[in-house]
Amino acid sequence: MPPFDFRSLSKRFAKVANNFREKASRQPLVQVTSQRIRALTDSRSRSIVRRTSKAALELYVAQAHIATGSVVADHIANTVQKRLARLAQTKTFETAKDPVEALHDFRVASRRLRAFVDVFEPLLDRDIGLRAKGPLQKITRAVRTVRDWDVQLGLLQVRLDRAMTEIERIALEDLLAAATTKRKREARRAHKRLRKVDFNEVHFAVCATLGATITHMPAPGSATAQLLWELIEPFVQTTSSARPPDDGLEHADWLHQFRIRLKKLRYALELFEPALGSAFGQLYAPVEELQELLGQHHDLVVLDELMERHRRDLEQENRGTLAHSLIALQDRLVEERRALVVRFRNEAFDADCWRQSLRCQLDIGTS
Repeated sequence: MPPFDFRSLSKRFAKVANNFREKASRQPLVQVTSQRIRALTDSRSRSIVRRTSKAALELYVAQAHIATGSVVADHIANTVQKRLARLAQTKTFETAKDPVEALHDFRVASRRLRAFVDVFEPLLDRDIGLRAKGPLQKITRAVRTVRDWDVQLGLLQVRLDRAMTEIERIALEDLLAAATTKRKREARRAHKRLRKVDFNEVHFAVCATLGATITHMPAPGSATAQLLWELIEPFVQTTSSARPPDDGLEHADWLHQFRIRLKKLRYALELFEPALGSAFGQLYAPVEELQELLGQHHDLVVLDELMERHRRDLEQENRGTLAHSLIALQDRLVEERRALVVRFRNEAFDADCWRQSLRCQLDIGTS
């Protein structure tokens, strides 16, 4: 193939452009122009994000540290500030006295801050919310796998302490050693990812989001109740719709997604505590209990998958005795999972009644 002749190619493009202009000139100029503008704006309108000025962002940051006199707004501000402080305190989790607990707190702080942005995003200019959500998502994802390994290591240690036979104990020690190695590898990767996060920018972006939220909060009264309901109602709706069917099957993936929705609803409720008054505990407790119950179930599902992969590895290495001992452990895991599903079915609360109580308490608490 001969090399490209860029001069010739340029001439061809010029000829095509001239032909296009000649065809366009046959139509009224205004019609052609309006069509092109309409096509351009229609294709880009959804992707355009209006930029908030630096001065406006700085004003919002300042507003985040000023008491408003509104119980709800001040509670939101104090809660977000505490979560920001916790995020800063635990970002060096590996050097903490209890690295596992520090990592857990670090990740939970990032998730709760994301929940704050998600709840109040409808009140914000789009770029403000995106500026805060982006780095918070990076933080959560950076340490997700390390945290998962910490949970699995804890579960394996419990089962090692309860090993019923010597061969079972050896199989668990082998799995524990392999999991520890993988955890160390993931921890190194997490630190590399976190080094790319500007935590000063995270603090600035979240404070700007907080200031903008407080600025848009109405005075206490019926308007506040209506606004808070409109902000939290989507979380209530998505949680209710994600509930798995009660057909006797486990539906592990479905339960996991329902747990995620419950967690988001739980974090949203924490922001509205003063608006719910004395009924907050009654509304919060069933959501928290169900979410934690399903968290235990999901941890066992992941542990079962981990054991299954390790068992297959042992079989490929002709270590059949250890592989066979894991089968008995997996059978017990299945029984534990079933028991948790039964508890979930028995303890599930009436979603419609809970929803009505929430709406009623918002009207009472903000009046």
